[in-house]
Amino acid sequence: MKSKKKIFIIIITVIICIGIYLLFRKDGFEFKHSKEAEFAIEFKGTELKEERDGKLIWKLKADRVNIDKDKNVMSIEGAECIFNDNGISLNVNADSAIFNKNENVLYLKGSIKGHSDDGTSLKAENLKYESKTGILSSDKPFFIEKDGHKLTADSFTADRILKTVKAKGNASLTDRG
Repeated sequence: MKSKKKIFIIIITVIICIGIYLLFRKDGFEFKHSKEAEFAIEFKGTELKEERDGKLIWKLKADRVNIDKDKNVMSIEGAECIFNDNGISLNVNADSAIFNKNENVLYLKGSIKGHSDDGTSLKAENLKYESKTGILSSDKPFFIEKDGHKLTADSFTADRILKTVKAKGNASLTDRG
């Protein structure tokens, strides 16, 4: 009888040891997360905007946003941006965007299409908006159309609603006709 009791105690002890081992081993049941998760916060369907003197300067709607807390940078998917000046708005859609809060700069990327209240349309590969200066620019080829005139070039700088555009490199202004 004593030997059966000893065997039973040994079996229970072995089972407890195996359970403790499985519970605390590195590849067992611990909570796993990536290094990105340590430094990022994710939001879905969010909005970011800047106003001055109660007037909207620009607004960004996003399908999905990841924030890197260390770099103070937002990575955005499905970006819809509205730039506003004196009652005229330029609505721009982009595949993705990056907003650097330290520099106060918005980078729009991908297939970018935009249109404004005054009939201007825009197509570009990327756009950069510097909030401090109010300058919208691209270092890639673009296409702007307004009042039957088409403007293309290798790059441009403009105000935030494309009222005044400075085209650079292989600039071409043509009539629609």
